[in-house]
Amino acid sequence: IMKETTIASEIKDSMVLIDESHRHTFKPEDAEILKGIKDRNSVLALTATPTSELYGLFQGDPLDDLSLGAAIQLGTIRPI
Repeated sequence: IMKETTIASEIKDSMVLIDESHRHTFKPEDAEILKGIKDRNSVLALTATPTSELYGLFQGDPLDDLSLGAAIQLGTIRPI
């Protein structure tokens, strides 16, 4: 984790895109790295499976939110 922490602390004033961002909330040390990046940068965090911890890190309303039911109604996915 030392290497990731060192690299993450050097990222400042950037636009950071985090795909599968929910995966960084499972371990407290990963969530701390994500919090540090978020505090120093503009972040676009993408996930199809948000966690309550992710919502805790990124306060406010999501930029976009598409539920399973809405995706089925739009025809973008098929019902199970």
